[in-house]
Amino acid sequence: MDINMGIPGNKLKILSPDLQYLRPKNFFKYSPFNKTDIAKQAKINRKALYNEQVKLSTLKNIKKGILQVVIGTDLSIEVFKNNVEEAVNWFSTPNTLLFGESPFEVCIRGEGNFLINWLNTRLGKNGAIDS
Repeated sequence: MDINMGIPGNKLKILSPDLQYLRPKNFFKYSPFNKTDIAKQAKINRKALYNEQVKLSTLKNIKKGILQVVIGTDLSIEVFKNNVEEAVNWFSTPNTLLFGESPFEVCIRGEGNFLINWLNTRLGKNGAIDS
């Protein structure tokens, strides 16, 4: 885990309880991307994403992005007062703050530090993460 991003609460169960594995079924339930898109970005065989779990270390090209998605969705759920549907909808909708990209798109690329800091600020939390 990247200590600079904090420990994810994993509210959507995108990761295994030990935070070492991606759970593709849960990930793609919330992802605006399909398995082919993510496999290309991760530079892995798409078939791996049909497994029940995929070790995060095998997804090294997008591991940071996956962690940012998990942390970002956790924070979004807090901002939306535990309304998962509204939080997930906001997280996957294009946003003018992000130049027309969705928070999910920005985070999966590993460029979500600004967004995570913004969400933390909205929640009155300290501890900005570095870019």
